[in-house]
Amino acid sequence: EPRIKQQLESLGKRWNAYSGYEEVVEAKAQVLEAEVELKQLRDEQSILRKEYMKAVSRRAGSQQTVNKLLQRREDWSDADLNAYMELVKSEHVEARGEREATERYESIGHRVNAAWDDVVRKTLERYHEEQIWSDRVRAGSTYGSLIIAGLNVAIFILAFLVVEPYKRKKLAQTFESRLLEGEALNAQMLASVVQEFTQQLTALEES
Repeated sequence: EPRIKQQLESLGKRWNAYSGYEEVVEAKAQVLEAEVELKQLRDEQSILRKEYMKAVSRRAGSQQTVNKLLQRREDWSDADLNAYMELVKSEHVEARGEREATERYESIGHRVNAAWDDVVRKTLERYHEEQIWSDRVRAGSTYGSLIIAGLNVAIFILAFLVVEPYKRKKLAQTFESRLLEGEALNAQMLASVVQEFTQQLTALEES
């Protein structure tokens, strides 16, 4: 039983290799891998988008505060001047942070688009491999049907050429044997009748 199981597994592997099913399995795995990578990148994109929006919001808030200070700069006190200087420094830092957040967000956007294109490409490759496999399976089924039909025809011809003459010969032999048996039985019956008739004649002559 283990040997039969091994042989069946070996035949299954050979059929999978011939039909292209191994390529289908590999293509499915590649699509799944690409989809997982795309999801990870989209999750990262969502995080970077939030960071980008926060950076934009912080810089916008700083610019708004600076603009309010500038609108009343004629009335600035020393504290307002110091606040303005700190806001300018902070605005430069926030501008750099916004720029870096923008670059990261745009970069992840390009990577997400590339990953999506990869998923589409590998999905099309998977469909292509499945189509090849399906065509080979149908072709194999057609060839199998033709082989079975050919075997049936061969068996019919073999039966017609070999079995039927043998059956006819056997039937003729059986008929001849029965005919001979019938003739022997008739001869025996005739001999019995002749003997009985002879005995009756002899009895009449003696009387």
